[in-house]
Amino acid sequence: LSLGFIIFTFAIRIRSYEPTTNSNNEQASTKLVGSLADIPIHQIDYGVQSTPLVMIRTSLDEELLKRFLEEHLYSCAEAELNNMQELDNRVKEPVYVYEGYYHSLQTSKNVFSRNPNPLIGKDHHKPAAGPFTRAFFDAFRVVNKDIFDSLRERLLEASAFEESQKEDVSYMIAKWIEQGHHFGDLSVQIHYGSGNEQKLVSGQAWHTDAANSLLHLAVTLRGQRVL
Repeated sequence: LSLGFIIFTFAIRIRSYEPTTNSNNEQASTKLVGSLADIPIHQIDYGVQSTPLVMIRTSLDEELLKRFLEEHLYSCAEAELNNMQELDNRVKEPVYVYEGYYHSLQTSKNVFSRNPNPLIGKDHHKPAAGPFTRAFFDAFRVVNKDIFDSLRERLLEASAFEESQKEDVSYMIAKWIEQGHHFGDLSVQIHYGSGNEQKLVSGQAWHTDAANSLLHLAVTLRGQRVL
């Protein structure tokens, strides 16, 4: 089972394209949630080195952020992190990193899917994320259904699957969307300490994920992250 990947900076049509304090504009943009629009209502960035990229950025409102932080994994003490079998302890002082792979589907059971880390490359059973986390991503898929259905249709138009009977990238992502698996893979990362400044400068921090990260949704709960 392949699931569209997500890393746990979040996006899709929630606030206006140009930041504004005008209440009428804010109300108008809110009505566009989950609907198709002729023009983007976010700032969109194009291009990263040689790779085409569209990145849509926004932020969680305070109530939603507070609800995320009520889940144990996102607010527990470090001693508890060390006791969680799902988390990979990558602590090398003064850099503290914990990472665990979960899924964001409705089921509370384990799901067998692709490992997003191409250096590991071993698929495995992923445990369910917390109830609110799964509810958030399930709601995200439902609220934006028209958008993702339109994307699926355009991907199928671009795919050569009907002629070749081979699953290309366009067909693969379209299939994930049809199955409701987009953003189904979840990587929870906890970083603190000196951070990755040295690796960012040297270039060691930059990498390419596996195919299930082609459609990518990231949510930063604390601090800052560079994508």
